[in-house]
Amino acid sequence: MGNVLLVAEHNGQELKKSTFQALAFARQLADKQGSAVDIACLGDDVGALTDSLQGYGAARIFSVANAALATTLAQPWGNAIAAIAKESGASAVVSSAGTFGKDVLPRVAGSLGWGMVSDCIGLSSAGGGLTYDRPMYAGNIVA
Repeated sequence: MGNVLLVAEHNGQELKKSTFQALAFARQLADKQGSAVDIACLGDDVGALTDSLQGYGAARIFSVANAALATTLAQPWGNAIAAIAKESGASAVVSSAGTFGKDVLPRVAGSLGWGMVSDCIGLSSAGGGLTYDRPMYAGNIVA
């Protein structure tokens, strides 16, 4: 099984806190799969951001600095993330559950021919398989 690829969300200057929440989930998924976590950092000038990701336990950190990624447009970001996922042999791509992840990840899933789970808050093992836990009905139940 391939590694879990985490897409680091940032504002160009610093990583967003939601990236670290997504990292915790990515680690949980990687542990269940018996794999490791890779991190992708994309944008126009991401050298300092990529350096700041050192020390978070990533097996590999992929850095893509390109002027076309200066703004978070779903199509160029989705294409770049899908290319990294293919290159790295990732078996899952994880991002925060905010507008960024909900905009970009469906394009990544479509490009890779994968399914997508959004708003996942945890993992469960049932019958030898892996299930994703999501809140429903305004968070009143978890399914």
